[in-house]
Amino acid sequence: MTLEDLANLGNAIGSLGIVITIGFLALEMRWTRMESKRQQRITLQQSVMDLELALMSNNAHIALNKWDELAPAKVEGVTIAELGNSFTDEELNTIQARMLHAICHLDMIIAKQRHGIISKEEFELIGATMKSLISPLAIRVFALEKFMMKPVREFLQP
Repeated sequence: MTLEDLANLGNAIGSLGIVITIGFLALEMRWTRMESKRQQRITLQQSVMDLELALMSNNAHIALNKWDELAPAKVEGVTIAELGNSFTDEELNTIQARMLHAICHLDMIIAKQRHGIISKEEFELIGATMKSLISPLAIRVFALEKFMMKPVREFLQP
């Protein structure tokens, strides 16, 4: 084997090393991106839990339970004045705040699903929950339509 053959062998081994390094770099970037998405989910879940805890600390769960019982039964023709007979002003404000939070949360979830951060299966589960929470009655009574971004409006359409 000549010196030139050894040089060519060295170049081939060096090229192979570069290809392996680039492949490993691509894998490492993918792993880092997946870890970043996981951390974002954890942060989001923590913020939602913090908000839920804040809402529950002032007996908001009682108002939300009353709303859950009323909403499916009365979809048409209910006005905010009629709801005043069933709820106090504080309870209505709490429910409205919860609905506004749900709209913002749904917008963020739709964006994450569109960008691939949330899988289709996860999105279907979360979406079904959000559709039941943000009912047509809530949209009409609390005038939530004006707070909805286009993706949320399209998602909630029947």
